Amino acid sequence: MKEDAGVMYLRQQDIFDIKKKDTPITVVGAGSLGSWTVLGLAKLGLENISVYDNDEVALHNIPSQFFSMQDVPEDKSDDGDGETGTLKVLALQRNVRAFTDVSINPTGRKFIAQALSEVMVVTPDNMVTRKQVFLRCQGNTIVKRLIDGRMGGQNYRIYCVDPNNPEHVAYYLKNWYSDEQGSEVPCTAKGVGYNATMCAMEIVNLVKRTVMGQELPVEIVFDAGGLWRTVEWEAK
Repeated sequence: MKEDAGVMYLRQQDIFDIKKKDTPITVVGAGSLGSWTVLGLAKLGLENISVYDNDEVALHNIPSQFFSMQDVPEDKSDDGDGETGTLKVLALQRNVRAFTDVSINPTGRKFIAQALSEVMVVTPDNMVTRKQVFLRCQGNTIVKRLIDGRMGGQNYRIYCVDPNNPEHVAYYLKNWYSDEQGSEVPCTAKGVGYNATMCAMEIVNLVKRTVMGQELPVEIVFDAGGLWRTVEWEAK
């Protein structure tokens, strides 16, 4: 770090041990949840963050994702001319660097099995990728926790499981469903910024608790519309 970590992270030193800043974190998905999660992890002081996403920034991403108008092409019309915005992982690298002293490891492609790390955060826009990452984590003792954030409208659900714990494996697979089985959310109600940032910061807290060896729940459910929240501490 260019700045003195002792000064920069003074206000949180009793919450997170900055000596653990090099803990490897992998984030699969850099959209509504992934982009804010990466910013939160960097703000916490974590530096070894790899991000996987092969999508590009579009105008409709701006309200709910950690991107700016400069990440969108000047011609914002969707006229099918093939013009695209900046690759999300590259835009995220630039934006995070501007807000912190951290430079993430951007990977503009789909997740590969060799990219497993101590903490796996999965926030893609489909359920198939979630399951693929989860199955690749099984049997690999490097992975301490897989944190799966799911959001729709004003609701979110987070799973925080040990992929090598049989009870956690059963619990996670029981609560996995295909994209076809998921509830249909109207295009105009898929996501809103405050719900995305709240869910992302819950994920950041779970990463922190994993790195610090603190007690972890297996599931968190929140409804921003109804203002209620539940936490499950045991896989049942």
